[in-house]
Amino acid sequence: MKAANLLKKYHVDFNILTVVHAQTARHITAIYQFFKRSGFQYLQFIPCLDPLGEEAGQKAYSLTPKAYGDFMKRLFDLWYRDIKSGVFLSVRQFDNYVQMLMGYPPESCGMSGICSCQYVIEADGEVYPCDFYVLDQYKLGNLNNCSFEEIDRRRSEISFMEESYEINKTCQECNNFSICRGGCKRYYSTEFDRLEPHQYFCTSYQEFFHDALPRLQKLARMFLQQR
Repeated sequence: MKAANLLKKYHVDFNILTVVHAQTARHITAIYQFFKRSGFQYLQFIPCLDPLGEEAGQKAYSLTPKAYGDFMKRLFDLWYRDIKSGVFLSVRQFDNYVQMLMGYPPESCGMSGICSCQYVIEADGEVYPCDFYVLDQYKLGNLNNCSFEEIDRRRSEISFMEESYEINKTCQECNNFSICRGGCKRYYSTEFDRLEPHQYFCTSYQEFFHDALPRLQKLARMFLQQR
């Protein structure tokens, strides 16, 4: 709060990033109202993910698909009600959905459905392809002794981006695919009884779009008319 007040004092825009886990998902109404009372204009919410290689949903903080779906629906209700009342807060995920429905590409990486070329650079110069994959097996090189050309070659060697181009059949056949696009590959998991990776929060998004899509489309039409 001290840092936020300092930024506000000097008129510097900033985002509030909230990790949605088992506890925060249950209290989104109080959290949203607190952010609004505090004058925070730009909000971003990302789901808490279990460690790579571990079975999902086994931690005390683990976010289940049901909890995440309920969270998104409740947050959208609060956000949409404010917009209809003339109070405009930016929630990055919802902003992107409206933007996509208006015919524009999403600006948020994970919402495009495929990975993009990024450079996550640590303080010691080590480079990784994504902040979700800052792990030894994904290290692309070190800027102290590698060029960007060498780093990009390593990216191609491990097929980091190419893996995201393969979209499973279930996603392709889904009515919400044009706006969901399968989501970020970090949200995918594999189970012994499945033939292909699946989006862990698939049911969350299905419930959310069933509930919110008509209102998102209404907002998109409204903003297009204003433009």
